[in-house]
Amino acid sequence: MADVFVTTKNKSWFERISSAIAGVVGGVVLVAIAFGLLSWNEVRAVNRSRTLAVGEKEVIDAAAAPVDPANNGRLVHVTGAVSASGPAVDSLLGVSAEALRLRRSVEMYQWKEESSTERKQKIGGGEEEVTTYTYKKVWSSEPIDSSSFQQESNHQNPAAMPIATEDFFPGEVDLGDFALTDSLLSQADKFEKFPIKSESIAATSELERIGKVSVVAGSYYVGPDPQKSTIGDLRVAFEIVPLGDVSVLARQVGDTFEPFSVRDIGSIETLYLGNVSAREMFAGERAANSTLTWILRGVGFVLMFVGLLAISAPLPVIASVLPLAGDLIGAGVALVMFFVALALTIGTIAITWIVVRPLLGIGLLILAVVAVAGGVWLLLRRRQRRLLGA
Repeated sequence: MADVFVTTKNKSWFERISSAIAGVVGGVVLVAIAFGLLSWNEVRAVNRSRTLAVGEKEVIDAAAAPVDPANNGRLVHVTGAVSASGPAVDSLLGVSAEALRLRRSVEMYQWKEESSTERKQKIGGGEEEVTTYTYKKVWSSEPIDSSSFQQESNHQNPAAMPIATEDFFPGEVDLGDFALTDSLLSQADKFEKFPIKSESIAATSELERIGKVSVVAGSYYVGPDPQKSTIGDLRVAFEIVPLGDVSVLARQVGDTFEPFSVRDIGSIETLYLGNVSAREMFAGERAANSTLTWILRGVGFVLMFVGLLAISAPLPVIASVLPLAGDLIGAGVALVMFFVALALTIGTIAITWIVVRPLLGIGLLILAVVAVAGGVWLLLRRRQRRLLGA
């Protein structure tokens, strides 16, 4: 059951306006970061797209064995079964597996703080702030710092993880007559569970220094009782990427690979699991580029919106000296800032694309203007309705 702790804080109008004005600086920083991120992201997306286009024209299919010296320096597509010189080994815990990659995943049972705040406006512009802190016990792969908890005394976590999550690779992995590099192997990320057997406990002296060790559902459990978890208990599980077929896009250098550079705008060094054609790999890379581009656009928009809200925060505080006025203006400002953030986001993207694709860029700029106009129209309509209601 979660622990709940509630605090109540009263803020005067002067405290609120001082805090809002101070937040303007942070808002300006967030807006600047948003502009930078959005611009960088579009340049990155364009360069990646161009790199893939060049690579798709220049790539050649090459046999995994024997190595053809005539392909040296060229972008090659190689596919086939991989072999390893030995197992991937976690020497600390004595776990090994015939695999392309072995991962040790560690979780610790810890306290986690969550908070929610309810604000109530008071006559004269003051504000009552009621914050509810909820403390839950969770399994986390990262240490949770409890020193900043509102109620730290009864919710203390260990300062650090006694053992970390880590990846392990075989000593040497070959694709036919080619040696695969660590940068390529690190892209093999389709893991499956590698269960630990009960007799493996004998090789866990490192874990036994931490606490009592048992095997539960194919994973190590470090703690007094797996049925009653306590703060600081550990779960240590293993996963592997099995040996099998892989496909590589990279520059051939002797009997190994390195990134294929395209006019200093990008490079190609990609590994896919399975027997995948060059065409399918380039399609996958374009899809990944598109997904990342939209994710970063979304992040940029959120930063822009939050920054603009911080910049405009003093307005509803100033108006809050009158009952309900602060809430009404705050809602109106938030709506306008949403459309302004949308317009600035689209506008930034458009300006970047004008250099590459003028028609697309101009179309986006028009969309940005429409977003601003839509925001202004909605604000005016809300104001008209309030006047008619009065």
